[in-house]
Amino acid sequence: MEKEMIEMFIYYVLALTEDGTKDYCIKGIAKKMDNALYTIQEESFDKWNDWINSFKENHPVFRKQKELSVLTIEQFIDTLKKAKKMVEKYSYCGTLNYDSLYLLESEKDVENLAYQIILKSKTTEEIKQVIEEKSKKENADKQELAILIDELCIRYCYGIDSEKDYEEAIKGWNMISDYSKDAKYSLAMCYKKGRAVKEDKEKAYNLFTEIMKDDMRAKYEVARMLFAGEGIKQDYEKAFKIFNELKNNVPYDLKFIIDSYLGEMYFYGLGVEKDKDKGFELLENAWNSGFVKLNYKTIKKILIEYYNINK
Repeated sequence: MEKEMIEMFIYYVLALTEDGTKDYCIKGIAKKMDNALYTIQEESFDKWNDWINSFKENHPVFRKQKELSVLTIEQFIDTLKKAKKMVEKYSYCGTLNYDSLYLLESEKDVENLAYQIILKSKTTEEIKQVIEEKSKKENADKQELAILIDELCIRYCYGIDSEKDYEEAIKGWNMISDYSKDAKYSLAMCYKKGRAVKEDKEKAYNLFTEIMKDDMRAKYEVARMLFAGEGIKQDYEKAFKIFNELKNNVPYDLKFIIDSYLGEMYFYGLGVEKDKDKGFELLENAWNSGFVKLNYKTIKKILIEYYNINK
């Protein structure tokens, strides 16, 4: 029942804002699980049930709680604690580069994410065994197999509970790329960085474009490559358009990186009419965020240039 428990809390977090995942992350799920444990253990299980019953009967949170109603209070608490440990582990070594909640489009996506979270508690040998068993079955669920193989490839790539083996990772991702956008994204990143394969930015760009409609991470990489002219002819106008499409639908930290790109483009008139004041405002906002992954050298150069102009 851990999977159902995790799914319920994913839906719980998604239900907290009208526009879905905008302000929430995987770590937020663990926090909500803590709140639930406090309510049940320190107050009452009835209070938790009263809160669940505030959802409409067709809401996923309500439906998942119904599935969990077969558990006793003690079993519910035990299952909740186990699920929370899995979520915490996934939040530190999840398979996705950006927060997973931003990539959810359907109930099937929620099921797949819950499955990925549970896999983090399995050993590499256990995952290999499950893959072997499922592969022997006729009419095996290709989507489920793809999730399992993707998790195994991640472990090969980063040396998680396994020796690093880039060749096996590439082999696996190639095998499932038609069934998993995560695999295709990872494959594209390998070609972009020359990891286990000869660097091929054009191929990376093409792979990103295949999934960018349904994958915010790939869309962001396409915008970056258009901005820099990596694997494709430099096109500031297209990059500007994509960055603008992304800016209000990305994880909190990533927004500052996008602001830094847009700020530079406004400041120098790259793909958009020059507006030094607007560019400065966006860059200053990014600078003040303190986000470690920003290109502070470029931002500092532009801010100094602006200050010198406006002395």
